[in-house]
Amino acid sequence: MADSYIKKVEKNSDGDISKVAASGTLSGEITDLKLKTSVVRDLDSRDMTYVTAYKKNGKYVVGDEVHTVKGEYIRTDGNNIPQDDLGNLPTL
Repeated sequence: MADSYIKKVEKNSDGDISKVAASGTLSGEITDLKLKTSVVRDLDSRDMTYVTAYKKNGKYVVGDEVHTVKGEYIRTDGNNIPQDDLGNLPTL
């Protein structure tokens, strides 16, 4: 179980994630809009855990655990490529 479920993203003109929309429960509505830098700080300090959440058949399902790369990027895969990659989450 994660502390926060990322459900949508906002990207800047370079295609990097700038903000995430999340909730504290899997089935709950989006309650938090966080800067990516806050998510990176939470993850690197181990204050919070994040996973992605996708809608499937009208209900949210758990996606993948989120981790950081080089203290700047957030990813769900095992690669340490210095780019953001949270899969195919919808945009804000």
